Amino acid sequence: AMNVGPGWSATNGVWEIQSNRASCKTLASAYALVLAEAGAADVTITGIVQRNLSHIGLAFRSADVNNYWVATVDGLNVLIVKRQAGSASAVITAAFATSLNTDYVMQVVCSGTTITVFIDGVQRAQATSQTFNQTATKCGLYSERVGNLVDVAT
Repeated sequence: AMNVGPGWSATNGVWEIQSNRASCKTLASAYALVLAEAGAADVTITGIVQRNLSHIGLAFRSADVNNYWVATVDGLNVLIVKRQAGSASAVITAAFATSLNTDYVMQVVCSGTTITVFIDGVQRAQATSQTFNQTATKCGLYSERVGNLVDVAT
């Protein structure tokens, strides 16, 4: 569970608690990232995301601020993105419209080389044969906009 162990660490940007949720307060290099040690790379991480504007989502299989995976929604799509050596690239972009200030339950399932993203219980995106950071064990929250909200991930 994400609520045990050494706790959360704001790796990039500043986060605060707003309405009992994590809220992106300040961006650094155009995004904010907060991580916790999950203890395993094959994980299921779930959070309630609410988009103010831009991308909001869940980070997983993270080694550090320059090497991690993230699943986001941006209003028109669900994306699975890898940031490798500081450079981000979308591996999967799947059409899925989201509304502003609306809660969506996002779940990311990492199993071996497969990453699957569910929104409100429905599979929306899947990336297969993905070996980058396959053994990294930090997971957390990601935002590209101040004011985006994420309920505590599990």
